[in-house]
Amino acid sequence: MDYNLKINDMRKLTVSSSMDGSYSMSNVITHVDYTICCTGSNNATSSYHLETSACNVGTVESSSFIGYNDLTEGIVKSWITGSSDWSEKLSNAEAQLSSSMWPEESNGLPW
Repeated sequence: MDYNLKINDMRKLTVSSSMDGSYSMSNVITHVDYTICCTGSNNATSSYHLETSACNVGTVESSSFIGYNDLTEGIVKSWITGSSDWSEKLSNAEAQLSSSMWPEESNGLPW
């Protein structure tokens, strides 16, 4: 199975200040909306599963702040894949794809 991560949208604060007021930053990203697209094949049949989600970026320290105009798709994707729930979200998307490619079968009679 393979996956592709697509950034759909981002939310930002125009100005964000530190709790003690010692610094402020402009255009701070707070949320990233994205889609995980999983693809795979079973025999000659290809399947895909799309799962849309959001990543709460959280607080940012001034020392690690990246200006809005300096952001790249790779940087934003690294925030998503480095988030604490990334493994779970990817695993869920892969499980959904897997169940569509290899449906659960069982034996038995209806009587």
